[in-house]
Amino acid sequence: MSVVKNQTIDQSKDNQQKKSGLKGNVLTALRLLVSFGALFIIFYLFRSKLTDVLEILLTTRWELFALAYGLYVGSIAIINYRLKVVLTVKNLFISFKNVFFLGMIGLFFNNLLPSAVGGDAVKGYYLYKKTGNKLDTFSTVFVDRVIGLFTLVGLAFLGVLCFGQKLSDPKINQIVYALSLSAFLLVLFFSSRRVARLFKFVWHLIPSQKYKTKMRDVYHSIYEFKQHRKTVVSSLVLSILSQSCFVLVNFVLAKSLGVDIPLGLFFVLMPIVSAVSMAPSVNGLGVREGAYVYLFSNFCSSEQAFALSLLFFFVMFSFSLFGGLIYTFSKGIRSREESVFDEFKHAKDEIENPAETV
Repeated sequence: MSVVKNQTIDQSKDNQQKKSGLKGNVLTALRLLVSFGALFIIFYLFRSKLTDVLEILLTTRWELFALAYGLYVGSIAIINYRLKVVLTVKNLFISFKNVFFLGMIGLFFNNLLPSAVGGDAVKGYYLYKKTGNKLDTFSTVFVDRVIGLFTLVGLAFLGVLCFGQKLSDPKINQIVYALSLSAFLLVLFFSSRRVARLFKFVWHLIPSQKYKTKMRDVYHSIYEFKQHRKTVVSSLVLSILSQSCFVLVNFVLAKSLGVDIPLGLFFVLMPIVSAVSMAPSVNGLGVREGAYVYLFSNFCSSEQAFALSLLFFFVMFSFSLFGGLIYTFSKGIRSREESVFDEFKHAKDEIENPAETV
């Protein structure tokens, strides 16, 4: 009897794995389709201008490119330090070196692998293995992402207030206002139970009591961050610094191409580019370049806008390679505390199967 029961359980697990594998393949196919479809459209539209784009890229001032690259590295370092700070809310104290290496590996997965395993999934996997608590893992990674999104949109809102009169396309203002309102409501929902109760009608649409319990636990875990205001404020300051560096990267890259656009406009346009890049794709590939061309063509030639997008992609792509090297050669790295790489070494298959991550 027990043998039959075990066989039934194993069969159920196999079916779940097959379903999760099929779902992962569908998501991967969707991302590839969106990214390469968007790239095809862009290159088709620029088919007679690709020579001009290449000539613009060849005029790059490499001293400014090096400065932009350094700013990008600094932005990534600050983002990872922000995660280190956010982790302390759940009593997780991990060295900056390990968090930074983890972030580098996340970049590698984000930029180079067309799978459902993104940087957040990698971070979530390690934190789950570290804590054994899926709830804390999810809430920490989620809050870290929301803090980054909130500050990015906040900078865009301030940019519109200060430089909105220079925007010839009123749709840009409308997009920023919509993003700002969405970000504000998201933060308000998770920081105020009174506001959350207004959406109680959604609760009745969930058929399973199991999922209702999980959603309630997730909400309370995220709500807990409200009791750690100093930590949240520190994370916001770090986020402002990192997002400002990110904007400066693109401003300096534009300068290296001879594109003269006021810095304030970059604070308006880059958050929109980042928001568009969140569409299902290979880390925004294709849709990001399309957003560059659409937005920046209002202030420079379309060829310059496309060249800027390609130059920024090269910065991201090349830096991601270092994360790949860390991931590949992690077996030889050790530290006094439990290393990030000890977890990845023993469970690469688990990382590559999103159903097994948080």
